[in-house]
Order: sequence, then C-alpha cells, then structure tokens
Amino acid sequence: MGMGTVTITFNEVTPDEWLQMREAVGFPLFEREMAQKALDGSLGVLGIRKDGMHIGMLRILGDGAYSFYFNDVIIVPGFQRMGLGKWLINEAFEFVKNSYCKETMFSISIFANVMSKEFYEKVGFAVRKEIPMKVFVKGVQVGSRQECLNKE
Repeated sequence: MGMGTVTITFNEVTPDEWLQMREAVGFPLFEREMAQKALDGSLGVLGIRKDGMHIGMLRILGDGAYSFYFNDVIIVPGFQRMGLGKWLINEAFEFVKNSYCKETMFSISIFANVMSKEFYEKVGFAVRKEIPMKVFVKGVQVGSRQECLNKE
C-alpha cells in the first residue's frame, strides 16, 4: 500500500482536526465549541493518524451499557478504499466489547449517508430502510439518514 506509519489513536482527535475532516468529506460544519463539546461527550473517539495528522475517525456514542452508536465515521479522500474504514469499525467494535459488554448482549447502530451503503454492508452491517430521523443544519432540515444494524 505504501502507506507509511498508520496508527490508531484514542481520544486524541482535536476539534480542529475533526472539522477539517468533516469539511474534506462534505459533512456540515459547526462551531469549534460545539465540536469540543461533542468530542468530550463521546464514549470514545478513535482516530487514524498518518505522519502526525489524523486522516480518519469514528465517534462512539451510547448509554455505556448495551446500546451504542457509531457516528462521524470519516476517512478523508485520498485514503479511502484502503481498508482503513473497516479497520476503524473493527477497532471500535472491539473497544465496545472489551470495555462495556464482555458478558452481555449489546447492539451497535450507525446512521450512514446513502453513498456509504455498500461500505457498511461490506463491514457486516445490514442496511435497513430509511428511518424517521430528521437532520437539521442551523434549524433547517436537510434530509434523513439510513440505519445500519450489526448483522450478528
């Protein structure tokens, strides 16, 4: 692959890096303070770092007991289709299993944009119909999302 050194980080993605990655993939942007609050409120933030900068990330949200949600799954253009997204999701799955759910049942869902459907199916999620979730940007509804549930 000629990727050089690529490492997984935990809770090291900064608000500025997150906003840069969001911008790189065309996700809506928001204030830096909101980004900090969202990162702080996550159960965990996995990052993929290459040459000192983050090129991918995933936020783990949930109740810390049995219901979890992967959000903001991002691999910046130029590094997509190299297996990094799959690596990130597998690491996040292992983190949830080892940190919270070794002995219990649990569920993980992802809200994916429509373009990512094939990716999530490839990494073991069943992509279901659109669910009634409204997405708002600065008070204006911009669309809905699809729900992906782990097939296991």
